[in-house]
Amino acid sequence: QTAASLAPEFAALGLRPDTVDKLMSSLQLETIDQFAALLGPDCEGVSEVRHLLHLLKEGYGISQDWVQFDCSVVRGLAYYTGTVFEGFDKKGQLRAICGGGRYNNLLSTMGAAQSVPAVGFGFGDAVITELLESLDLLPKLDGPTAPPMADVVVYTMDESLRSRALALASQMRRDS
Repeated sequence: QTAASLAPEFAALGLRPDTVDKLMSSLQLETIDQFAALLGPDCEGVSEVRHLLHLLKEGYGISQDWVQFDCSVVRGLAYYTGTVFEGFDKKGQLRAICGGGRYNNLLSTMGAAQSVPAVGFGFGDAVITELLESLDLLPKLDGPTAPPMADVVVYTMDESLRSRALALASQMRRDS
């Protein structure tokens, strides 16, 4: 979408036209240096991203070769309050394997008395399955090398029956 087509939404948020121009320009940026040139080297966001990149390199040994700066990444959930990220396979053939970010307000949204600084991520089971399959690492569920299959599954959707379900499962294990 263009800035013009989004103008009513930006206006409703109270954004000035020069802010909208910077926002739209930021979507084309590919490096932190371009980000700094657009927003200024003293911008808090620039400092935060530089600090994050430093921590990744010095703390975890993750070089810039493995990190791609992209202002256009938007995770699909509205509770993120800061940096968001996505992880991809080395060959870049699959969609994001995992994604996450900073979400300081999530716990208070869920009922906590105050906002709690938090970060987290999740994996996509379909993408992980596809990756494991492509690397021939998916366990074989049939044939002579297959793990034993369950004869019975004990499950309850009623929380009040959980203790009885656990006791039944334990008894069945004891009785083989």
